[in-house]
Amino acid sequence: MWTVLRKELTELLRDRRTLIFMLLMPALVMPLLIGGFALLANYKAEQEAKRVLRYAVFGSEQAPELLRRIEATPRLERVGLGSPDEIRQAIKDERISFALVVPAGFEQQLQQGRAMALELHYNNAVSVDTVAQRMRTLSTQYGEDLRQRFMSGQGLGEETRRFLAQPVRLEVRSTANERERIGELVGAFLPYLLLMIGLSASMAAAIDMGAGEKERGTLESLLLLPLPRSHLVLAKFLAIALVGIVAAGVAVTSMGIWGMSLLKGNAAAGAALSQVIGGIGWREFALVALLILPANAIIAALLLTISLYARSYKEAGSYGSQLMILLIMPILLALLPNMRLDSGWAWVPITNIALAVKEIVKGTLQWSDMAIVLGSTGAVAGLLLTACTYFCRREEVLFRA
Repeated sequence: MWTVLRKELTELLRDRRTLIFMLLMPALVMPLLIGGFALLANYKAEQEAKRVLRYAVFGSEQAPELLRRIEATPRLERVGLGSPDEIRQAIKDERISFALVVPAGFEQQLQQGRAMALELHYNNAVSVDTVAQRMRTLSTQYGEDLRQRFMSGQGLGEETRRFLAQPVRLEVRSTANERERIGELVGAFLPYLLLMIGLSASMAAAIDMGAGEKERGTLESLLLLPLPRSHLVLAKFLAIALVGIVAAGVAVTSMGIWGMSLLKGNAAAGAALSQVIGGIGWREFALVALLILPANAIIAALLLTISLYARSYKEAGSYGSQLMILLIMPILLALLPNMRLDSGWAWVPITNIALAVKEIVKGTLQWSDMAIVLGSTGAVAGLLLTACTYFCRREEVLFRA
């Protein structure tokens, strides 16, 4: 068995495609893609914040104070329109970003203590609602100043005004520390990265060990060796699992290095992430590695079964792509709100791994849940490996027409 394992690993290290998926993609390509996307998103957000918004106002004579505030607001440029009927077309043609329609007697009614409404016309089918953000800030401040002036005019004291503005205040005292708060976000992303990178690398290796050997005609030679089929399957299985574990480890290391380099320019984000990473010791890293082992075992067993069943390399690749889609769903379940290991999810394969990694990063993992996750995931991996061995013993499966 060890001879076959050594042979498989030697062939993998000689295969340029496997090395790309196992080392180059996790170490360089994925961090560059994720980091590049983050930088581009940050650049677009800054660009959107600096964008000059052109606007039109109808009924401005009804709200001179409001108009002065708008004109004093930076990155706003007034444009003249003939009538309110032109608003929709002007926004569609991008001649203006928004328009305000002020009702008759607007400020006069406000001064008498009557609430009024402004009409804001704009296209809100956008991912970043800059118009609403800026105008909401402006109108809120304007309304707060009006309210304070009105209450002062009524002879109300400071305490009474504070009561009318907000009778009940809710002072939050969170029981979660910074590591738990940041870990909830970081920990939800980490399992997806680990398992998907491992799956991609393992798939390239698994397809070559089964369907690839069928096409090259070398699988028959292996089957003629004086070696039990279970040992042959186990050797290939260990090689595939090792590829996934190495790829996941390289990805995490590379993302950590790249992430800390990018966060040096952002002191607040860097300090928060450093606090989370600083709270993770060798024991936590060991637990994450321990959890990745049964997860990669499940993936390796499934991929090897597919590869041995497929007639050709192309067919195995098609099956592997479908498997990737199916495995994404259990991982994404861990991103849903209020998903916890202690609510029965510790028994669900793959999902329990993702939830357990998140709990480790947050520092809230219970040992009883850890035992359930390892036991259930290990059992599933064992059953899948047994099924793979069963398939390998049947000639009509290995060499089906």
